[in-house]
Amino acid sequence: MEARREALGVRNGKPDFQIDRRKVEMCHRGLAEFANFLWLYGDPLAGIDGLWTSPDIATLSLPGGPWSGKTSAAILADLVNMLTVIPNSTQGSPVGGLVDLKKIKLQLPPAQFYLISSQIMSSAGSESVLSYFLKTFGLREDQVSIVYEFAASNSQIYIGGPQGLSADHALVTYECGDGWDAKFMMPQPIEMPAPPRQTGMGETTFYHARFGGMMVADARRMRYVVGM
Repeated sequence: MEARREALGVRNGKPDFQIDRRKVEMCHRGLAEFANFLWLYGDPLAGIDGLWTSPDIATLSLPGGPWSGKTSAAILADLVNMLTVIPNSTQGSPVGGLVDLKKIKLQLPPAQFYLISSQIMSSAGSESVLSYFLKTFGLREDQVSIVYEFAASNSQIYIGGPQGLSADHALVTYECGDGWDAKFMMPQPIEMPAPPRQTGMGETTFYHARFGGMMVADARRMRYVVGM
């Protein structure tokens, strides 16, 4: 009936709203959003690990309470701890230490990123904690970035649903390229596996995709961070 109504609207001079194309876009978006949540939080019932649920990735807990109540020097000490946690823990590794600071990336939730970008390092200067940190260790700007989903308030499993994170998290990664970096496995793209099914009053179109969860080649190259 929808196809008939659309054809009738065209004959009566109504605009072409391209309903079928909009439906396809909505189906693809719905599946893509599901894949994004699965990538972040996994599915314990299906045995799928997500970014925040891998049992192989260690957690770095920062001491002393959240950054909102810390001095600039204390926040800087936490950033140094995050930057060096992987090199310090792999120095004696039999396969070689992961000690190149240029390969480390710190991904922060928004409140903490904005805080270090605006909080001044010293009352005698005008440089932010972030700028001082990058300059002191010779880091690139892209080595410290913001990820909105890492804030607990942005981590709803679905709209109106429970939160995937109980507190703001950061992520430290030691990046070595596609062969080593963590990745989300999607062995099959979104597709329409069968023609629309006629119901007598209209038709139903099915879309599906296969998701394999997060694959971690080397868990030493990642750390969860809490306590910010």
